[in-house]
Amino acid sequence: MSSIRDFVFGRVLPKAYEDEAAAWAELKNTLAERLRAASEAGTSATPVSQLTEETLKGHGKDKS
Repeated sequence: MSSIRDFVFGRVLPKAYEDEAAAWAELKNTLAERLRAASEAGTSATPVSQLTEETLKGHGKDKS
């Protein structure tokens, strides 16, 4: 089922609409893969603040 927006963009700006549709599809696939990986990996007991600090140190952006 198409919306009026889809119809208009498809007729008026077909290339831009195709690019947007491709970007949305890529985003959906990326998020679905990350959600699947996260659900398989389980949870971590490490606090978010500690993970953030470790990540920043790894990128040379130490908070201290």
